[in-house]
Amino acid sequence: MGCGFGCWVAVCDSLVAFRKEEPDVVLNVTVASARALVNLAEAGDLDIIVGNSDTIQTAPWLESHGLFRSEIFFVARHGHPVFNVSVSEQLDLITQYPSTTYHMLEHAHGTRMSGPAVLRVNDYLFLLRHALSTDVYFMVGREMLSFVEELGLRVIGDRSTDYTEYSVAYPREHATVVARSLARAIQEFVVSM
Repeated sequence: MGCGFGCWVAVCDSLVAFRKEEPDVVLNVTVASARALVNLAEAGDLDIIVGNSDTIQTAPWLESHGLFRSEIFFVARHGHPVFNVSVSEQLDLITQYPSTTYHMLEHAHGTRMSGPAVLRVNDYLFLLRHALSTDVYFMVGREMLSFVEELGLRVIGDRSTDYTEYSVAYPREHATVVARSLARAIQEFVVSM
């Protein structure tokens, strides 16, 4: 199974429900960009992927089903200088600071960043740790807000700046029974959220 960076929190809970129904199935989860996941699925290395809908839809050989739309927020550490101004000024001010992003993802959606990211990493926890000790900022989906806030990061401007849509997909011609079952479990879980 492949899961995109921005949606793994939402998918984790659906895996718990799936494991109760299918306790004998061993899941190997790869967390990567949607483009990397599509490539891995095309090579036959993944049976099912959950990721950015725009990217998944570029692969007509995948059967895809929309899951959810996630609002995007900019976040920075508590104590970041951007929080010294009024909430209404924060989003304009943050563009004066460097951004960080997931490896190769700064153009994955329409959100405008202040310029090229000063750090691109494919490990979410690395980004979080770096943001806690510097004046960088980065984007997270709504599903990640409680997680990053527990770690000491805070929403800039107290509002969403954009959104991303996510889908679940599997090879149309060669879908396994487990892939179809897991896709159904993920869809049912997302509907219940």
